[in-house]
Amino acid sequence: ALIEAAKVSQQVYPFFVLDPHFDRSRVGVNRYNFLLESLRDLDEQLRTRHGSRLLVLRGSPESVFTELFQGKGPFQVSALFWEKDSEPYAKRRDAGVLELAQKFGVRAQSFVGHTLLDLEAVVRSPDFKPPVSMRDIDKIVTRHGPIQPPLPDVKVPPLQMEGFGVPHVSEFYGEPPASQGFPGGEREALRRLQAVCSDVAYVCEFEKPKTASTGRPEKPWEPSTTGLSPYLKFGCLSVRTCWHAIAKCIANRRHSQPPQSLHGQLMFREMFYVLGE
Repeated sequence: ALIEAAKVSQQVYPFFVLDPHFDRSRVGVNRYNFLLESLRDLDEQLRTRHGSRLLVLRGSPESVFTELFQGKGPFQVSALFWEKDSEPYAKRRDAGVLELAQKFGVRAQSFVGHTLLDLEAVVRSPDFKPPVSMRDIDKIVTRHGPIQPPLPDVKVPPLQMEGFGVPHVSEFYGEPPASQGFPGGEREALRRLQAVCSDVAYVCEFEKPKTASTGRPEKPWEPSTTGLSPYLKFGCLSVRTCWHAIAKCIANRRHSQPPQSLHGQLMFREMFYVLGE
């Protein structure tokens, strides 16, 4: 989405809408803080690498986008690009945004990025059957593969604008986060991925049933798994980046096989996204 925005315009406004749908009744303080840390990391990278920044807007998506499309917000939008989200609430939300964009004559386009495959293309394909086993999803990944490599870095036009910063979690919760072991953001995600892949034997020998949620040697608070799950969930780490990093580790080496292997875990993730679609 960001690549396309930078391609079609010299004025790019990277922004995130803090949706009140995800309030304290649905999201705990640790999870919300992880999101805010991830946004802060993105903002810092846009500033240091591109002279741009992330704008955080607040309100329901319908009201925020209506103002933006009408030119009544902090900036006016002539084209809108975002990453597809296949979860039920997100699909309803995005359909509403798309309808608004069409009403106001704004170009709108979403892109596949959160999953290995294009979920819509998968379920529309001839003879599609919902996967119920590793063999099923393996066939789907093979049929719709190969897994595309991650996209290259994009040059984002500079943006100078005041206000609309990433808020602190204390604005939303009375209690502080209880967990500090997994800071949010892409840089932490890539650091963790690099640490995992630096131990080639660990990657090759990984078997999911032989893991635990805590108790890693010398770091008892760390899981014996990769610890990358929240980073994949929140989009801090590209699943294709993760897939290809693992593939590089196991290439030309003896290694565990799906479903126990790390590739198997990513295929399980993909299977449930396909089922949810």
